[in-house]
Amino acid sequence: MANQEGFTPVEAENLQHYVYVFQDPRDGTIFYVGKGKGNRFLARLQHSDENEWHNKRLDKIREIETEGHKVRCFIARHGMDEQTALEVEGALIDVLRLIGNDELTNKHRGHFPSRGLWDFRGHIEGNAWGVPADNYKES
Repeated sequence: MANQEGFTPVEAENLQHYVYVFQDPRDGTIFYVGKGKGNRFLARLQHSDENEWHNKRLDKIREIETEGHKVRCFIARHGMDEQTALEVEGALIDVLRLIGNDELTNKHRGHFPSRGLWDFRGHIEGNAWGVPADNYKES
């Protein structure tokens, strides 16, 4: 991830909190969703050239870069306060998993998963709200 430039201080101030996604340029798959402020997205791309740092996100970045490509970064939403950005991040993670994206490298479903995706097909009698959708592929 050499020589990647971030936002200027003015740009960072104008963006406020934002939600970003990393996309694999080889097949268009989104593999990471995050919330940030300032140049947080850059911090999440760093360490890909350091062997002592390992997790699914960094391993995916290394794989992409080893094949001569650069991870594509998109800002999905910006101009939010932190709480709203956390909610948007969690919603994107839930929806991506719901539509079958098994490539996400996020460790968690996002913040506040109890307020996240609910499955009403699995409705339990007496529970008017359905059940949390932990198994996205269950039919």
